[in-house]
Amino acid sequence: MKSLAGSFLVMLAAVTFAVHAADWSMDAKESKLEFIATFEKTPAPGVFKVFDTRMRFDPDKPEGGKLDVTIQI
Repeated sequence: MKSLAGSFLVMLAAVTFAVHAADWSMDAKESKLEFIATFEKTPAPGVFKVFDTRMRFDPDKPEGGKLDVTIQI
């Protein structure tokens, strides 16, 4: 049983470290972009209904990550 558990941990580690650079885009049906502005100490919530996001991330070079958000206002 210990051997099986050890093999599983090794496989899990291999999968974890196999992450590569990826471009991600949002699922528009499942996403929402909300905000809360403050005016004279009163919160004013709002929502952007039409927007798009794209993310580029490489775990080996996190400083080069990029998030682009386009909002129709």
